[in-house]
Amino acid sequence: MVKCKVKGKEYELRLDLDALETLEGVFEGENVMEVFRKRSFSNVKKIFVVMANCARDYNGQPQDVTEKDVKHASMADAAAMADAILAAQEEAFKTETVNGAADDSHHDEVMEMIEEAEEKNGAPGEG
Repeated sequence: MVKCKVKGKEYELRLDLDALETLEGVFEGENVMEVFRKRSFSNVKKIFVVMANCARDYNGQPQDVTEKDVKHASMADAAAMADAILAAQEEAFKTETVNGAADDSHHDEVMEMIEEAEEKNGAPGEG
């Protein structure tokens, strides 16, 4: 995953189908690929937040990054955010492979840890 530091805090970014679906909702049906091409600061913040939350979800962490976290980011931070978004896009279209097969082992390991914890402690919301 792509890493980016904003206001002294490091974020990871991930672009996948869930992130694209979320972005469709954020941009109310606009063509998401066109939104990526529009380099407005508002778009950069919104895309950054969605991709940071996507990475957190992928790693089994709460999706708690908000636009408030990047509010008042410096121009250098804004440039770093835009660069990280582009790098995450490039990464998204490359498939990691092991012996020619797609490798999603990190995600699978995280999901197994979550499932084991739920079995041990009960799923959230179970009384």
